[in-house]
Amino acid sequence: MSISTLNVPVESTGRICLTRLGQIWRAYRSARDRHNGVRALEAMNDELLKDIGITRSQILSAVNGSHGNYLPNGEG
Repeated sequence: MSISTLNVPVESTGRICLTRLGQIWRAYRSARDRHNGVRALEAMNDELLKDIGITRSQILSAVNGSHGNYLPNGEG
């Protein structure tokens, strides 16, 4: 199947490819940032984690953004 059989202009196909590549790149960067966030928090000692309001078991939810659904240290 060639592009001409799809009746899609080459410029449009190029834009679609660039848009998709941009989406893939943003997804990669987001995953990398989350991974780095987890590594940074895991490197902290328990006292530092307590100071910022999370426990070691809450690191993944804090990095993924679901930590805000409850108050730290069981308050609430």
